[in-house]
Amino acid sequence: MLGFVGLASGAIVTHVSHAQRADSSGCPSPSGQEVVRRIRLPGKAGFPLLTNKSLWITIQSLNPRGHGRLARIDPKAGRAHVFPLPVATSRLAYGFGSLWVSGDGKVVRVNARSGRVMSVIRGPRMFGPAITATSDAVWVGGADIYPEGQGNKTLMHWIYKINPRRNAVVRQIHLSQTTALDFASDGRSLWVTGWEGVVKVSGSGRVLLQRRFDGVGWSIARTPGAVWVTQPFSGNRRGKPQRPARRLLRIATSGPNRVTRIPLDVPPGDISAAAGIVWVGPFVGLNAGLTRLDATLTPPTLTYVADLIPTRLAAFPDGTWAAERDTHMISEIC
Repeated sequence: MLGFVGLASGAIVTHVSHAQRADSSGCPSPSGQEVVRRIRLPGKAGFPLLTNKSLWITIQSLNPRGHGRLARIDPKAGRAHVFPLPVATSRLAYGFGSLWVSGDGKVVRVNARSGRVMSVIRGPRMFGPAITATSDAVWVGGADIYPEGQGNKTLMHWIYKINPRRNAVVRQIHLSQTTALDFASDGRSLWVTGWEGVVKVSGSGRVLLQRRFDGVGWSIARTPGAVWVTQPFSGNRRGKPQRPARRLLRIATSGPNRVTRIPLDVPPGDISAAAGIVWVGPFVGLNAGLTRLDATLTPPTLTYVADLIPTRLAAFPDGTWAAERDTHMISEIC
């Protein structure tokens, strides 16, 4: 049975649970939000990424530094081809025929066909995990390193532009408006979210748009006409208390630059979007399921899918892949 609850934001929420169907023939399922396939990985699931022909995922390392793995998955056969990397892998991006993997303060460039390491890139300061590819460059954020007791002076205020022809940092930009917790590409431009705001930065480093808010922007995704930011905490890094929050922000990117706050059941974590559908996972460590939001409807409709505990997401037009918490599994939901 479906229960509908009207929200102050105008969104509508639905609660649904489905049995898993590992033998499904594919997407979409009758409801559009069922677990249709689960694939076992050769280690703990990390950060998934869909390219034109492949599903990639980092495999979390048992060692804190120096050794990592990247898996290319054949969803139809349920097999994974694993490539060793010289860093403990964090996140990844795809562009210019390569995978770009952040980890251990560096960026590793990997040939997407052979899995061969092409370059290990270092910056003027340690890189953090946030990474994405725009149409002409790869961008990576700074590490969360700061003087003791001065979290507002974190190196995450820096972002770095990597020229894929030179495999080198060609521009470094300090953002006072936010920190580089997550990126979303937009042509040659870049959306950055973190503590206290979201900004859009041009390829030359000019701030094109900024929206300040209380709390943290943990993860960001784009749909036509908007960016979506998850907010698991209020407060700041300058001494204001940090308290759990349960908000999803919709920030208009055209017309009136209005911010809409959508309340959620639990503090949110990762977010991914495709074809107007936004998928939101719970914050790290929470025993909660997946949220599906249809941004093509007015008001948007939220559905809670409770078949698994997701950590990282990779959306596609019919659904999303979700890395599962505390397992060696990745699931296809559609």
